[in-house]
Amino acid sequence: MYSVVAKLMFWLVMLQTTNSTYQINPMVLLDHYAANADQLRSMCIVYDCSRELIIATDPNMIRIGHHVCDLRCDGEQVFWRQYRWGGVKGTEGFTPQEDAHYLSILWDGQTYSNYRSRKGEEKGFIVFEDNPDVFEINMLQYDNMVSPLQGCYQNSFERVDRVLRQSDSLFLRDEAESVNGVDCYVIEAKTNYGHYTVWIDPEHGYSIAKARVRASSR
Repeated sequence: MYSVVAKLMFWLVMLQTTNSTYQINPMVLLDHYAANADQLRSMCIVYDCSRELIIATDPNMIRIGHHVCDLRCDGEQVFWRQYRWGGVKGTEGFTPQEDAHYLSILWDGQTYSNYRSRKGEEKGFIVFEDNPDVFEINMLQYDNMVSPLQGCYQNSFERVDRVLRQSDSLFLRDEAESVNGVDCYVIEAKTNYGHYTVWIDPEHGYSIAKARVRASSR
């Protein structure tokens, strides 16, 4: 009887240990993240941003920039467009919002096109390229302010889980850390692209709630 109880206790402890290890294994966390990210095959992201730059030679001159952008992709085709205005107020080069510059770029799987225009111009200007460099296509989709929503960070066109899997130095912090009220797993890694720290949110599809990248030159 005691032998049976002892065996049951042994396997219960082993099961708990196995489950605990499974839950805190960084590779398993990346698997969870990837499983959800792989389902994101088509997306439309609309965003706007603004910034102020102080001119070094004259601190009283502030360059203001505004952008309203739209990114759409389905895994094979990419479309991006932007309305841009701003500059240094009171100068000839300042562009008001009603005269915003327009730029759109499309990769339809065969042709790369670039169209731009300014308000007041009768016609815009468009360029077609049949054989664009792969780098240009990656830049179109990932070199923008919303690339982190697609899992791509500083100086890398690879998704974050793939970058971390290639690391020789990948580890999980002992303690969870709160981000927006959720206790998140924290993974750190030294990669070819720099030092990554990512906070993975287990309550929202193991998505990345926060990331910090110290980029390295390649």
